[in-house]
Amino acid sequence: MNRVKQMKEVLGGAANVAANLANLDVHVYVGGVAGQDTHGNLLQDLLDSNGIDKSGVVISNERSTITKMRILGDRQQMMRLDFETVRDVDQQEEEALIRWLTILCQKGLDGIVISDYGKGVCTDTLLRQI
Repeated sequence: MNRVKQMKEVLGGAANVAANLANLDVHVYVGGVAGQDTHGNLLQDLLDSNGIDKSGVVISNERSTITKMRILGDRQQMMRLDFETVRDVDQQEEEALIRWLTILCQKGLDGIVISDYGKGVCTDTLLRQI
């Protein structure tokens, strides 16, 4: 048995990459899809607190925000629980991401980092548009 001593929420996946860039004093925009749920709200709060522009986060009623729960014992991961629905974004979500990227590219960017964890956001159509 392990007693819970601490619970902590941190950014993961592409949002973690964005946070690492923001910590290097880079102005970061992040795009993706989150659910309209508690973890989606938490994601947006964590992005805000890391100074990351979240204007590209599409909120979906059709999917939940990907969440990972790690259970540690004596500083070692004992178990990980994944709460996620893996499927390609729908056409409306994809079009919203493409519109957002198009506007950013027209404004001018120094670079684009694509973090694809195989969760359905980086579709072939989206990548061709980039």
